[in-house]
Amino acid sequence: MKKIPSMALILVSVSFFVFAALSAVSAQVDNNEPPATTIEEITTADLGVENSGLLPTNLFYFFKEWGRGIKMFFTFNNVAKIRYELKIANEKAAELKKVDEVKPNDAEALEKALNNYNENVLRLKTRLQSLQENSDNSNVDKLLDELAERTLKHQQLFEELKERHEDLREKLDDVEKGIGEVLKHAIENLDKLEKTEERLEKAIDAQKENQIKELNAIHFLNMIKENVNSPEIIEKLSQLKEKQMDKLEAKLKSGVINSSQIGGLIEKLNGSGVEASEILKKLEEGLDNVNGKLAEPQVCMELYDPVCGDDSKTYSNSCFAEIAHVEVKYKGECGKQGSGNSDSLKFEVNSQINISPDSIKVETED
Repeated sequence: MKKIPSMALILVSVSFFVFAALSAVSAQVDNNEPPATTIEEITTADLGVENSGLLPTNLFYFFKEWGRGIKMFFTFNNVAKIRYELKIANEKAAELKKVDEVKPNDAEALEKALNNYNENVLRLKTRLQSLQENSDNSNVDKLLDELAERTLKHQQLFEELKERHEDLREKLDDVEKGIGEVLKHAIENLDKLEKTEERLEKAIDAQKENQIKELNAIHFLNMIKENVNSPEIIEKLSQLKEKQMDKLEAKLKSGVINSSQIGGLIEKLNGSGVEASEILKKLEEGLDNVNGKLAEPQVCMELYDPVCGDDSKTYSNSCFAEIAHVEVKYKGECGKQGSGNSDSLKFEVNSQINISPDSIKVETED
């Protein structure tokens, strides 16, 4: 029996619950249709690579790797070696992006590029662990700036890839965590506490402005926060998250983001159900015109009867697609048209999700 990922159901349920809850405070109504949530994707130029050159799928790619190896051999300073390793990681992230563009339906090619990137990240982590200097050294300080900014861009790339390649989601999650662990090690062992918050905030601010910039930043900070042992660093990360929540709240209040868009934006986050719930709760607490009364949510049966939307994403059933304001192209999972949609594929998910208004309380000041 085919089973839909429970996390995907949680994210979709939370996203349309957010839409229902925050629609009560929407200042704009346009024939009951929410504004489009078009997100500009990261490009190879954003990664600092104008031309990705030979790709891992090319028969002669090993020449490119030889060239990198020779250059690394003649790089003698430890910090310089790490910076060059980071440069290679960035190039391989660009190669991964390019493979996805030229061979979007070739999972084997994408996985090969992903493994190629991951091997480099492991080498980068090993080199960082052997570094004895810290951010008092100006070269190390610059390295950490680059690492923070690149890690955030790579994380955004992985989030985009997970949207399009559900079959590689687990692998993408693991590799994304790997580059996050490199940055966590650097922050905990090489950086100065007083510089950590400033460095990460600088990396976040440097990212391209779009509708999910703050949501991406929150996901990025949560990724770093996992397994961090230092209470002081955890506190700094929490403070940064609060700043991003404040910015997101300001966008809602000013109308830059319409409240009816929030559900779709959070769904694009690809984080955990806990993460999405946390964002929802913070928004509810922060919006002054939420009076503790939530709009009745639109409820879909947790029945797995998949449909493919015109956004090329698979939805649990037509009800979920309707809530996401997506037209149904055909019944069945995306990419499997014509395979049939027998009753054997339909089943109720065991874990029921409570999305009633009473499930989340809004704190109001007396």
